[in-house]
Amino acid sequence: MKTFLLLMISIFFAISFSEPNPKLVPFERKCDIVIPIENYSQTVLFDMDVMGEPELKTCVLKECLADHTVILLNVFGRDIDIGLNVTRTFIRTNDNPNVLIITKYLTKKVKDSPVWKFFSKSKWSVLYVIVTGKEKYKCTNGTMETKDFQILEKAMNNLWHKLQIMRVAVLFPNACKQKIILYHGKRPSSDILYDRSIKLFNNSNNNDTHLAIKESGDGLINDYPMQGGIFHRIPTSIKFCDNMHYYVHFNLNLTLGYCGLDGMVMHDILTYLKFNLTVPENPSCGNYGYALPGNVSGVLGCIIRNEVDISFNSRFMTMYSDEHIYYLHYVTIDTLCALTKRPDVIPLWQGVYNFFSTEMWTLTGVVLVVIACILWATALVNKTITGSETETFWSYLYSSVISTMIGYSPMKTKTYLMIRSACLMGSILFLAVYQVIK
Repeated sequence: MKTFLLLMISIFFAISFSEPNPKLVPFERKCDIVIPIENYSQTVLFDMDVMGEPELKTCVLKECLADHTVILLNVFGRDIDIGLNVTRTFIRTNDNPNVLIITKYLTKKVKDSPVWKFFSKSKWSVLYVIVTGKEKYKCTNGTMETKDFQILEKAMNNLWHKLQIMRVAVLFPNACKQKIILYHGKRPSSDILYDRSIKLFNNSNNNDTHLAIKESGDGLINDYPMQGGIFHRIPTSIKFCDNMHYYVHFNLNLTLGYCGLDGMVMHDILTYLKFNLTVPENPSCGNYGYALPGNVSGVLGCIIRNEVDISFNSRFMTMYSDEHIYYLHYVTIDTLCALTKRPDVIPLWQGVYNFFSTEMWTLTGVVLVVIACILWATALVNKTITGSETETFWSYLYSSVISTMIGYSPMKTKTYLMIRSACLMGSILFLAVYQVIK
């Protein structure tokens, strides 16, 4: 027993103080790549470089995507592994999941892959493209060669015009370490949709890169082409607007001549978001839509077929389908929405709003100055006749204001006729505020 115990103690100390055999220790590679993943519940990874860079993929999955649910799909060129369908109807994700694509080269074959169908309904997903090849794109002293940069810019603009993905990050972990290519700004294009320029960023800090990716999607609304329409619907979208009165500036040219609540929604969206609106050529897109068996008519069908981006009449209090159709939010006054012609007799309460008009305040000031001038001129005449002292003009102006408001003059010498006149004028002005002259 003592011998066995001594043997066990010897083995324990031998194991404790011995160095591990390097052949028995698993190889661990620290990821030399920063991928600031958005905090979504899911990440979809398309592996288009199935046979290469296994260590890099392991690093990405274990470190960059450690806290995410990952859907891993192997893609062989134009063919999908085991015939897998990559459409959003097959892959259940949230609306805007993170998407990673690992590829060796950005070739035409890659650009024509069915993988891109995944983005047909996911424009705001952040797309990370990890290019593992070393020959196609090269960096010298942290700067990409001009020729390679221009080729990449053309490729990213083709992607932008084809899919309109707002935020794209391209990484080159082998060719350009700790660098990342992002969209940066806009520039004119011969196409309806503008081009986007690109920029090479440092990719050593996760927070800085994440902020740069978010900012790359800013300012894209201005001049963004959008096909939209509005159809006649009483009383919220009509064209008989001559007798409609709005308390804010309303540009009928912006709303295709429509006024009403739908027209106001359209006006505000185009005024503040500054889309480049075009009207669809299909005349049926200007009609109300119905969901019939085997057919969806009108503007609803145009939206489903992607012929129209938005219908400004589509404000409902409930969702009519879940086919990725987003309805504009209704406003609280929808329940009491009514447009009426301007009446022949304006109600008395309308005059209250005139109190805040610039014209009324200007008229009031002019009348008070005229009263002060009359008081001052009268005082000058009295001085000539009786030799009495006069006050300054500002004193008479102050007196006219006080007299008009409360019927009392602070002047020691009162000209009762002028005071009565001032009070009379004040009463007339006061009542005129609450009256509307047709």
